[in-house]
Amino acid sequence: MTQLFSAYSSRTSITLTPGKPAALERVIEILREHKNGDCYAYERGGEWYLGIGTHSSLAIDATGWTATVSAEYKGESHPVAGSLAGITRFFVSMHTDDTRKVFVYVGFTYAAHARGIPYTAGRWPLLSLMIQRVEVPFSRDKVILTGCDNVEVRGLADLINDTNSCDHTPIESIDTQDNAGEYTARVERALAKIVDGKYTKDSVIVEDLMSVRPRGSVQHLGSTVSGCLKPEKDPWDTLEVLFPSITASGIPKQAALEGIQRLEKRPRELYFGAVLLIHGNMTLEAALVLRTVFQDPVRQWVQVGAGVIAQSTPVRELTETGEKLASIAPFVVSETAK
Repeated sequence: MTQLFSAYSSRTSITLTPGKPAALERVIEILREHKNGDCYAYERGGEWYLGIGTHSSLAIDATGWTATVSAEYKGESHPVAGSLAGITRFFVSMHTDDTRKVFVYVGFTYAAHARGIPYTAGRWPLLSLMIQRVEVPFSRDKVILTGCDNVEVRGLADLINDTNSCDHTPIESIDTQDNAGEYTARVERALAKIVDGKYTKDSVIVEDLMSVRPRGSVQHLGSTVSGCLKPEKDPWDTLEVLFPSITASGIPKQAALEGIQRLEKRPRELYFGAVLLIHGNMTLEAALVLRTVFQDPVRQWVQVGAGVIAQSTPVRELTETGEKLASIAPFVVSETAK
């Protein structure tokens, strides 16, 4: 077996000076400069991890039937044979090593596909994985750029050094009551299934139960569950079992996913999916895609939702969803030409 990756050949470090544009402003400028290319941004604990440009990539189409592999500007597609986790695991082992981070997004219906649940295919891939040409991690006081090409790395370094304060763009007005009737009708149908006993909860042992966790302008209740992987298992096996987050599906997961496919007319695509940051063979972090602003070549939209339990009412769930939309609406701005 021949591995197809090469080590990063270029590296440079930049010290962030207090009083100059903050790391977030520099991140925004990099993403703006590369908006027509491939890029990822992942925030964790106040630090940012950016992947710019594609060195190699794997995409599983919306049906889960076709895998497209690209490397060094060449691509080929072939039928999916085996599990999506197995295909992804093999691709990562062939195209990277422990020195690189890997960026992935997983659509919500990845879970239905992995469990053999029928689903309506959307337009976006079930899974899209990118091994970047340039890796740009921002800590609080330093940026270390590593990449495949000296010119690319130097260009990004110059952009970071030259960044001034970001321009303020106009705030967009968003209708937070769009499709209200359809939404409350779906909640009513879900409640009917709960009353019929279709979604009886199981119980698990947790380390941290229902702690309040502030996140921006909102607060969440969160619990922590931990365990040890068997020697023959890896994070991709874990993802197939745990994905999507209980927040995104409810429990029991199999019945909840089947119910979502019956109740919802449109595929969720990336909404309630996850963005993954991978480092090495045994470290995988998945961030739930929750309150979101989306844009594709056709349209722009925001998307949120609410969990339905036996005590829910359609009107209250609609109100809660509107409140969640209102929490992100003030931060949605118009795209400006550059």
